[in-house]
Amino acid sequence: KSVSLQEFDEAKAKQEMAEAEARQAADALKMMTAKKQQALAGIDLAKAEVGNEQVFASYARIIAPISGIVVAKHTEVGSMATPGTPLLTIEDNLRYRLEVAVEESQLGKIGRGERARVRIDALGAGDLEGGVSEITPVADPMSRSYMVKIDLPARQSLRSGLYGVARFPSGQRQA
Repeated sequence: KSVSLQEFDEAKAKQEMAEAEARQAADALKMMTAKKQQALAGIDLAKAEVGNEQVFASYARIIAPISGIVVAKHTEVGSMATPGTPLLTIEDNLRYRLEVAVEESQLGKIGRGERARVRIDALGAGDLEGGVSEITPVADPMSRSYMVKIDLPARQSLRSGLYGVARFPSGQRQA
């Protein structure tokens, strides 16, 4: 009781006002923290949307695993591409292969890596020399022949679909 009642009420009012201002400041801090969290969430959402758009943009670009020539187009402009459906047929114009049916009786004379002489009439003069790259392990049940694949050397005049004949050396004798 060292102060008057009026001074006590004034001091109490100042204390209550300071406490109210502190609560108001704490509420403002909470509100600003919530706004900051909301802004950070908006930034994260925008980053995720940018990532999505980059993925969608990557779908608009077609990349082939090889260099070559487009020989067939299987879709039209504006069509939706679906996984597993071919869009284009690309031919590797640097590596050609001749596929030859060989009788099963002659298969024992041919081995992988062996050289073969190849004649392609459409190219004109001269034979090509190729190497056997693959012999299919299963015979065609109708013809009892095996498919032998011969890799051909790079030539500018080679095209897909040309007819060729392969000759395999079967032996040698002095005459």
